[in-house]
Amino acid sequence: MTLGMFNSRQILAMLSAGVLLAHTTALGDTTSADDVAAIAPETAFESHKIHRPTFTWSGKRVSRIGDYAAVTINTRGATTRKLKLDSKFSLDITTTAGATVNLGGKVHTVYTVVFDEPGFLQDVIDFTIEEKTGIYDDDVRIDSYESTTTATIVAAESPADTWQLEVIKRYRAGSVGAEKSGKLTNGSRTLEVSSFYDEELPATYIEVHEGSELLARNVSGREYVFRAGLNPELKITLLAALEIYLLNERGEWW
Repeated sequence: MTLGMFNSRQILAMLSAGVLLAHTTALGDTTSADDVAAIAPETAFESHKIHRPTFTWSGKRVSRIGDYAAVTINTRGATTRKLKLDSKFSLDITTTAGATVNLGGKVHTVYTVVFDEPGFLQDVIDFTIEEKTGIYDDDVRIDSYESTTTATIVAAESPADTWQLEVIKRYRAGSVGAEKSGKLTNGSRTLEVSSFYDEELPATYIEVHEGSELLARNVSGREYVFRAGLNPELKITLLAALEIYLLNERGEWW
C-alpha cells in the first residue's frame, strides 16, 4: 500500500509506529588516529544493551544504556500552523563516569495534501488543522511531507567542541519508504548518520560513519555498538545523535 491510500488518522498512526532495528554485523578494524587508541582486533568494538521502559510519563522516558549511560528524553508537545508542525524535545545523558550532555532540539515538518472534494481547501485550513498535524478529515490525504530535526550537541567536559546535528526525512505517496539522512558536524569534521533495511534478516540499521569507517551503530533497538577506545566526548556525542535519529524515526514526540 502507498501513503496516498491512507486517510490522515492512519497516517498519524504510521508516523508514530516504532521501527524494528537491526541485528549487528562485525565492525571493521580501521581506526581514527584522533579518537581511537591502538587496540587488538578482538577488542575492536564494545556493546551496551538498551533497557527502555514500555511507557512514558508526561512525555518523559528514562532509558539505561547497559552500564554506560542513562538517557532521558522529554517531549514537549507540538504546535501547528496550517500544514506545518513544530515540535520540541530535550535530551539528557549521564554516563557512569560522570560525563553529561544536556540539549534541546526541535522538529519542523511540512505537509502537502490531496483534497478529494473541490473547494474544500479553505475549510480544512480554517477548521481541521488543530492539534498535531490537525489533518483528521477523511477527505484529506497526505501526499508528501518533509521533516527536519535539528539539535546542538555539546559534552559538558568539552564545551568548546560543539556539534550540529541535522536529520531530514522525506516521504512521497507511492514511494516504497521514507528517504532519510543525517549529518553531524563540528565545522572541521563531518559524520554521516544513516539507516538502511536488510531484507535478508530482515532488519534496519542506524549507523554513524566518518568516511568509510563505522563509529557507532544501533542494533535492533536492543543495544548500541561503539568503536572501542573512542574519545569519551565523541562517544557520548554519537550516542546523543543516534538517540535523536531514533526519536525522529519512531516519531515519539506525537
